[in-house]
Amino acid sequence: MKKLLVLGVLSLWGTSVFANCECTSAEDCYQKAYDPYGYCLGECGKQYCAKACDFKNVNACFDLANHYIETIPGNATAEQEKEILALSLEYSKKACDLNDAMSCNSVALAYKNGDGVDVNNNEAIKYFDKACKLNYNSGCTNLKELKDSMK
Repeated sequence: MKKLLVLGVLSLWGTSVFANCECTSAEDCYQKAYDPYGYCLGECGKQYCAKACDFKNVNACFDLANHYIETIPGNATAEQEKEILALSLEYSKKACDLNDAMSCNSVALAYKNGDGVDVNNNEAIKYFDKACKLNYNSGCTNLKELKDSMK
């Protein structure tokens, strides 16, 4: 009986804490996304990161983009993988809009390689150029290589 009661209380606690994933600022959301050891707190952690990203926390946008890529299941169908890559791209674009050079380079690579989107060299050039202007050397190298390959 005690076990059932404890499980019931934990279940209610989990629901009340994680159901809404409420936060009030970029920093508040970003801090709540992770446990004290730096591990993302599952679905609610993703929701906190998404909210922090909406509050223009570039680290949250970057982390969420990478989280989606890192969690593509090995048994994902091509369609599922494309959907996950599209989510990653969405958050990479947001981080790039906040001047994260590595994210700009990642967006460009997605367009160059067709990861989650159709291949679009003009978009790739645009994002490589932004990464380069933000002093990301790989962005400059990738920009040059893409332009050279199009000659």
